[in-house]
Amino acid sequence: MAKKKKVNKSKAVKDYAKAHPGATNKEISELLGKRGIVLTANRVSVIKAKSNAQWNAVRTVVNEVAVSRRVGLPETKVALSLLALTGGVEGANHALTAAKEVIASRGVGSPEAKLALFLLELTGGIERAHVALAAAQEIRAMV
Repeated sequence: MAKKKKVNKSKAVKDYAKAHPGATNKEISELLGKRGIVLTANRVSVIKAKSNAQWNAVRTVVNEVAVSRRVGLPETKVALSLLALTGGVEGANHALTAAKEVIASRGVGSPEAKLALFLLELTGGIERAHVALAAAQEIRAMV
């Protein structure tokens, strides 16, 4: 006898709630029930609440680090993107150096240099950009 394929109910609820933001818990449970995923409306509510709690925890960490480093959220988000794109602080610092050169020559560079250039413009200078990178690195370590 073939085994039944396991379904990730939490993922199904999150995906449906994301695609249909106005859907009620009852509507979600009924629709997923038609697809063979049996959940009560209360269970849907719990899944959505836990998902929101996780995102709120991440937002809290980002806010705390940004405030403690005196860096704005936009700068922190760009720095996080730069860290993700370059693979770490060393690559991000290299991209910032390249961005400084791009500013000097006004040429167009790689995606990393473009993002670093945006971070430099957003922060107003290399020193603040490094502070934003340090804040982003601290956030990555905590999350």
